[in-house]
Amino acid sequence: MERVNRMLLEAFALYLRNEKKEESTIKLYVAELEALLTKLGERPGGLAEATTDDLLRYRNDLQAGGMKPATINKRMSIARTFFQWAGREGIADSSAAEGLRLDANAPPPIQWLSEAQERALLAAASNALTDENGVRNEALLAAMLYAGLRVKEVSYLRLDSLQGSRLVVSDEGGSFLRGVPLDDRALVPLLCWRRHRSEAIRSKHKESDFLFVTERSGFMQPRAVQFAVESLSAKAGFPVRCSALRHSYCRRLAREGASVERIRDWAGHKSPQTTVRYFEDL
Repeated sequence: MERVNRMLLEAFALYLRNEKKEESTIKLYVAELEALLTKLGERPGGLAEATTDDLLRYRNDLQAGGMKPATINKRMSIARTFFQWAGREGIADSSAAEGLRLDANAPPPIQWLSEAQERALLAAASNALTDENGVRNEALLAAMLYAGLRVKEVSYLRLDSLQGSRLVVSDEGGSFLRGVPLDDRALVPLLCWRRHRSEAIRSKHKESDFLFVTERSGFMQPRAVQFAVESLSAKAGFPVRCSALRHSYCRRLAREGASVERIRDWAGHKSPQTTVRYFEDL
């Protein structure tokens, strides 16, 4: 199948050359179609058998990954050009990529984890508790998955942000944003990490009042938080973005019967319209 797809892309590139496209444009088109092939994986038939549903899932994954609508629309336009050509050649459905352009003003789809995915991700963290960063990473997951914090809010947590069974969330300047009640799923890992943190021997850690630190710094940058979650998701066997952890927190509250007002307060949403999206299909 890989050989068939390669021949198909080469034939499409030849068509583009006959249409007087620049070589740089041809390389871009082929690269984008190879990315689509990667998404299709081992699907029987490859590009020739791709359906509108396949392309829709691909588009939605790009959107959920944070890609801008204009960039996604360029990719959909390339796919449309390919399938129109393939349709004329009798190779594929010429309409497979029709009607997939995004409204630039539409909000991205919300993605949250299934219960099975949550368990797998937490297992990946707990299996690494013997590592130097294992306890920390389990607390990172707890802060986002069971307290709904944004990545930056995790970075700016202080050692005194844990107050009883409540987590005080502040901005980078230390100004109060909100308080979040914690159940044991969040509280226990966070307390465990803070106790571990209090035993720090590195001077950079002793001098820092931030809760989360790295081996080299007394402050864990947002990108470092994201990287830690990406590493755990790789061990769990599926891609996870930090935003999906926060979405999972909000969705869980909605599923458990929390009101729009309560979820909005605990998650720190500016608009109730943001919160209402978590009640869809319940």
